[in-house]
Amino acid sequence: MRSSDAGLGANTTSASETSQHRPGNDANEKRIVAGEECDGEGNYYVEGPLSKAPIMTLGSSVDELPALAEDVSVLPPAAAEAIVGKSGEGVEEAARRLFGSVVNDPPVVKVFHVDSSGKWQDSGTGLLNVKRELGGGSVGRFSMIVIGEDGHSELLNEAISTGRKYTIQKGAVIVWETLEDPEDVMKSLSFEDPDACTSFFTDISEYQKYAQILELSLPPIDEDNVGTIAGHMCLIQLQHLVDLAHRFLELDNLDKVNLLFQKCEEKHSTLKLQYFYVIFKSLVLLSNTEAIKILVSEKYYLLLFGSLEYDPLVPEEFHISHREWLRSKATFKRVLPTLSDGISTVIHSTFRLHYLRDVCLARVIDEATFNVLTAMMNVNYIEIAHFIAEDEALQRTTIKELLLSQPGSSHRIDLLNFLQELFEVSKRLDVSERLSIMKTLCESGLLTATTEILGDTHSRCRLLGFEILSGVIAFCPEQLHHHIIHDPGIDKAKGTLLYSIVKCLLYDKDYGVVCFAAEILAAASNPDIMSQYQSEFLDFFYSGAVPWIALPFYDPESIWRNTLVQENLFMKGFEQTTPEFGDGSREVICDLLSFFSVRHKQRALRFLLERDVLVRVVELVKSPERHLAVGAVKFLRNIINVRETEYIDYILSRKLLSPLLDMLCSSFPKDNLVNSLILELLSFCVKEKLSPLIVSMVEQHEAWLRAHRYLYPIGALVEEYDSLTTKSPAKECAEVQNPDESSALGKRPPLTEPAVDTQQPSHTKRSRCE
Repeated sequence: MRSSDAGLGANTTSASETSQHRPGNDANEKRIVAGEECDGEGNYYVEGPLSKAPIMTLGSSVDELPALAEDVSVLPPAAAEAIVGKSGEGVEEAARRLFGSVVNDPPVVKVFHVDSSGKWQDSGTGLLNVKRELGGGSVGRFSMIVIGEDGHSELLNEAISTGRKYTIQKGAVIVWETLEDPEDVMKSLSFEDPDACTSFFTDISEYQKYAQILELSLPPIDEDNVGTIAGHMCLIQLQHLVDLAHRFLELDNLDKVNLLFQKCEEKHSTLKLQYFYVIFKSLVLLSNTEAIKILVSEKYYLLLFGSLEYDPLVPEEFHISHREWLRSKATFKRVLPTLSDGISTVIHSTFRLHYLRDVCLARVIDEATFNVLTAMMNVNYIEIAHFIAEDEALQRTTIKELLLSQPGSSHRIDLLNFLQELFEVSKRLDVSERLSIMKTLCESGLLTATTEILGDTHSRCRLLGFEILSGVIAFCPEQLHHHIIHDPGIDKAKGTLLYSIVKCLLYDKDYGVVCFAAEILAAASNPDIMSQYQSEFLDFFYSGAVPWIALPFYDPESIWRNTLVQENLFMKGFEQTTPEFGDGSREVICDLLSFFSVRHKQRALRFLLERDVLVRVVELVKSPERHLAVGAVKFLRNIINVRETEYIDYILSRKLLSPLLDMLCSSFPKDNLVNSLILELLSFCVKEKLSPLIVSMVEQHEAWLRAHRYLYPIGALVEEYDSLTTKSPAKECAEVQNPDESSALGKRPPLTEPAVDTQQPSHTKRSRCE
């Protein structure tokens, strides 16, 4: 054996030191350089197709790899025969087909390795050869073997990995990492002949590309290959993974996987169960609709969710038993026996998709998979809605069952939930189909049944009743308006739908029901959604419902002595006792009346002024319940914002702003929400130049306002008042003759925004109370 003339220096040279001596600097000297990337000066690298980095220019890029095939016919004949091996072919013959440049003429190389301390170690000089290993499946494994100068010692015997990164430097050195061996962090081969180095490097690149394609063939599904399949799912490229997934999801294979999964659970093989998690997570994250449909089907959904229970990144004590929850707690209720099995299957599939997206994969799902699962659910929703829209008998049966259901029963709640879901999925249909469903339901007695439901003792039923009304208003408001105007129970008063809504608004003890009732009244009376029933409905609404809505602002003992109340159709047959209004009804009604004043300007103005509702509402400012005082101030602020002259004149004549300023004076310097709203009201009047209101407020509380003009809203109010009024000489003389009063007000600093007085009296320092 011929010895190399390479003088490599000391046997223990650090990688940083050797980096200063690049191979090829001297014709008679070859040196190892580790850790180099492609720098445009002759250094290249190659790595397996499993990595995202590109392959060196000597070979093809990853994107140019042949598609995955069932056999090796897509490979060049020489490469295919070399990797797979012919029948009866020897070891050397197989290696010679792919690594002929090395096998036919073994080059002289020097072997180096970097130990854990970062030092290069010289392992010796020898001849390089490549041999194919027998066995190990259809893919041949090739190993680099370097025999020392003595002819029998092995300086290197290492398999050529399809996923390892190999680097060529200056055309004479090949370097690769060996992270699996903690003693040898990096290894290298220094070639005496640069041409032999380049040829061998090219052979490695070709082998890595073609070997991966053969490795992607699905191995036998057994306990020993679970880890191999999981590795393929994680590492191979997308175009190959799709083909592999299709073969994996064949029904025969899935049946084998199901049995294998059960076997691993019986043995409590934690590692193999975690491999199942990796496999099925990768299949779902492919975002392939056909694959997901198979996985969530009735036959395999327990396999899918069972595999997703073994997340390796979640401690075992925190694993969620998805199968137990789906089988025992997530029960499917067949509300109507006429529901076909086909549509039931679609409902089941939709629920599993929803659970898969929002629970099982919530931590790892990507945007593409999220969008695919959402799209699949929307398609199912449309299919369900089409089925119900075409089955009028099913719709009529639903309303019939609802009318016959017992108050507060679970069957009634299930029927209401079914209708709520029907309205939700109907949003995805065309307008004509939505109108057809709503017309059929209303003709079958939906609104009549809702009237009874709003009087149910179970609060859940009442809330679902309002959900149904909300759906009717959204899809077909004309049906609701027509029913209210021509309600069959109009002569009975208590049996009308409008009566039931207003009654919930006033007397219901559930605050959620009270708010929902106010929303329905606001939506039903919104002029933007009305058509031919607008004028007729509003006349009926203001003659019957609105007077009753304002009752909580009156003295309870005098309500029944009020002639307007006695003549109200809604009160006929009602027991004449002092009503107990629900918690929070007054505050909600303040917001509702504010809505009326904006949307029904003339009708609301006439009603509010004729019934002295404004006076009644402003009296709530004195209420010990702070939320009522807040509602009163907001109501008056909204009324002023309407900018109607009649409202302004009414406020001035009744001095309705005086109670607000009295509250501000008495509670100052407390910093609470009521005071903040009053100060905001003052600022609004100044900003909008509401001169009559500004003059009225300052004249009624001038002394207090001038004493606290260091506050921006108050200072701006006083300054605006001074600009609107001119003081008479008699008043100026009076101020001069009364210096004590003038000095008591203190010096008034010039107004800035915001106005800050650095020499405030001690009593003006505000503390945060309430």
